[in-house]
Amino acid sequence: MGAACAYSADYYRAAGRFYHTPEVGDQIFFGPTGDEEHTGLVENFDSNYVYTIEGNTSNQVAHRAYYLSDSGISGYGRPRYDPEPVIIDDDEEDEDMTQEKFNEMMNKWLELQAEKEASPWSQQAREWAERLGYIQGDEKGRKMYKKPLTREEFVQVLYRTHAK
Repeated sequence: MGAACAYSADYYRAAGRFYHTPEVGDQIFFGPTGDEEHTGLVENFDSNYVYTIEGNTSNQVAHRAYYLSDSGISGYGRPRYDPEPVIIDDDEEDEDMTQEKFNEMMNKWLELQAEKEASPWSQQAREWAERLGYIQGDEKGRKMYKKPLTREEFVQVLYRTHAK
């Protein structure tokens, strides 16, 4: 599992391991596609229900059942379970993470977020913000709705809001 539900779901999609039918051991995702808000693990399923184990449920672990047709389920991420254990050669040196490598990875991730399309559910709000000039996009014309907002960008939005 990843650090955020939508991030994890996107990981499985990019890896070609995101499905709409469950298997035991899958990671189940709930919420709008692309903006998943909750996750759990598939414990079992039958012809009508998927049975899950979930955290962040009233500060405890919960066992739940959902209809397979539940519209709140966006899909299932299927981890790659190796059929045999992978033996790591202790003689191999691990590649150290440097600040330069981290920055490169972070910049690539931010660029990928900037390229993502906005979710359909926010269309009316996006049109409003663009019409009023609160969201203008970058030099490439991208509106970057899936990219995290920096403080610098936030104050620019505030400035545009109050300068009118």
